[in-house]
Amino acid sequence: MSRMRAMVTVVAASTAGCSAMCASGVGPAPDPALGLREAEDHDPGEGPSRLAVRLDELRRGGRSEVRYVAPTPEEARAFAAWVGAVALAARAVQEPAASPPPGFALERLADLWILEELPGSRRGTGVVVVRIGPAAPRMVEAPHTFFDAGTLPLALAVFRGGRARALLVNTVHRYAAVGLRAPVRSEDGDEPAAACPSDVAHAPASFLLAAHEALLAVEPALWAVQLHGFADATAPDAAVILSAAGTVADTARAAGALGALLGADRVRRYPEDIGVLGGRTNVMARSSAHHGAPFLHVEVARRWRDRLVADAVLRAEVAAALGPGEPGR
Repeated sequence: MSRMRAMVTVVAASTAGCSAMCASGVGPAPDPALGLREAEDHDPGEGPSRLAVRLDELRRGGRSEVRYVAPTPEEARAFAAWVGAVALAARAVQEPAASPPPGFALERLADLWILEELPGSRRGTGVVVVRIGPAAPRMVEAPHTFFDAGTLPLALAVFRGGRARALLVNTVHRYAAVGLRAPVRSEDGDEPAAACPSDVAHAPASFLLAAHEALLAVEPALWAVQLHGFADATAPDAAVILSAAGTVADTARAAGALGALLGADRVRRYPEDIGVLGGRTNVMARSSAHHGAPFLHVEVARRWRDRLVADAVLRAEVAAALGPGEPGR
């Protein structure tokens, strides 16, 4: 059996076994035949990782079939407490002390905990992935994967290549709550004038915002790298726009690394080089700013996202360039 087929077979078995074990809040143990990094990483051209396969399963139907339901304040608090407990357990390499809230399950995939919705309770809560054991103090976020095509593969590359602590991914379309109709934009064209409830980067309440804040509570200096996409016509000469979004994040280091890779004239910093797409209304950025933590807001042009999807080597190089340095440097 080829390596890829063997990996997919293990995923299928793991997913089947999760339903029997989720009642205790613990998914199946990792396959001892697989090294912890082997289970997640793969060489360019070998096909999707086990994590990518699982995320595709958890996002299935999220473009139009899943009805989005925002959390109540009580649900958000319970979810945050669970995420925090899992994050603490991951750092200590222990079993989580808290059980999943109603409607959720915890699945283990090699050295990763996956916090996910139960199949019969889907409401677009998103997926939270937490790395067990040593990890870089970083969380990678892809909040608009159905709307900003190509951001999920890049998020996976940043998460995997940088050995980040956490990955947050949406599971329904950004505008699912309003029938996929994009709202009116603000005057500068940067962000929606009014947040849609299913737009987790801007809605005042979501499960992923609760997870973001819970992860910061466990690791207050956790870097956030959040990935977005923009239409080529918005900034025709730009490939990438970087912003600290009101936080202490360093954009100069990432801009230099990306400029060396893509061309310095294709990388813009907000507000130094461009006045749009700075993520200043992003609720997760505001949360990071409140905690004094860095938040790197990354916008990638559509033509470049298409290139990154097709070219795994370039995608890995861009992911490495997005690995942040120290705050304020």
